[in-house]
Amino acid sequence: MADVSPIRASHLEGAFRAWGRLVKTIGINGGIVAQCYDPFVFDQIPHAVGDFLFISIDGLAVPFAITAAEERTDNSAVLYFEVRHDGITPAELVGAELLLPAAEFLAIEDDDEEEGMPLDLLIGCVLHDQALRLVGEIVDYEQYSYSTLLVVERPSGEEVLVPIHPDLIEALPSEESPVLQLQIAEGLLSEE
Repeated sequence: MADVSPIRASHLEGAFRAWGRLVKTIGINGGIVAQCYDPFVFDQIPHAVGDFLFISIDGLAVPFAITAAEERTDNSAVLYFEVRHDGITPAELVGAELLLPAAEFLAIEDDDEEEGMPLDLLIGCVLHDQALRLVGEIVDYEQYSYSTLLVVERPSGEEVLVPIHPDLIEALPSEESPVLQLQIAEGLLSEE
């Protein structure tokens, strides 16, 4: 039976993040409707024939090979998976969360048409630098054609802009620890 609760298994913390849920079966060919959590859209998630999606089953991230995908809206699609030898049926997957490896979660697409970073999920997280020093709380972000900046409120109340890029990320936030750790260039932030 599929685990319908949020991912809490300690061995998955930090390795995978939930991006959507399987909501219902459709048709007689084994289709299952997948719905993205806001702010994700299906264009950000690998879903071509032959790609693997990870589904949370009993606290484990189980890979499923996609045989077909029919996008219905920006945030939903009908997915068809390869028949598995373990006998898991689409009906048993209803309610299960869809997972994405953390390394891909904040990866910015090289494709100029897409920005793959779901920055809305970082708002409210605490930002630490590479030495685990408190920088402040992430309150917003600004995107420009060549850079993305986090708007961070310092403990003094001052707002500062901090660049973010996947190469600068040292640790991602989790449910248990909503802390983003980034490499921040020396001298970028004034000392308090």
